[in-house]
Amino acid sequence: MNKSRGQAVGCMLGAAFFGLISLGFFIAEIDRMRAGEETFARVIEAEEGYKSGHLVVAFTTVDGQSVRVKIEQSDWGKLPDPGDRVKVRYVRGDHNNAAKADRNIVDRFWVPVTLATFALTFAYFAVCRLIGHTNKVIRFLLG
Repeated sequence: MNKSRGQAVGCMLGAAFFGLISLGFFIAEIDRMRAGEETFARVIEAEEGYKSGHLVVAFTTVDGQSVRVKIEQSDWGKLPDPGDRVKVRYVRGDHNNAAKADRNIVDRFWVPVTLATFALTFAYFAVCRLIGHTNKVIRFLLG
């Protein structure tokens, strides 16, 4: 196997990896939007670190089950205080999929779109290597 073909295979594996992860995030978000239930939750714990943080919230599902869930800070911006009521959206049967209910479209899809962009970039480089297209950028990045 020559060097270009090996690099193309590596890029295709990268494209598949990022593509599958992106697909998982897209499916989870679409499922939460389509089949999700909204409810109010009480903040149990709010932990804010230097670059990250999380909330632990407790809520009761529509079928009466009490649930405690950890939600990452990226969904909240400024974290609410313990004891505050917040609105969350979850999917029945998958309560760990809970998220802030009133997120805008950018907040909902920035992670899967970023991962899909990585996948497309890897696929582009793989095709360029297979067809023998080697410009300066590709030589710099893959050489």
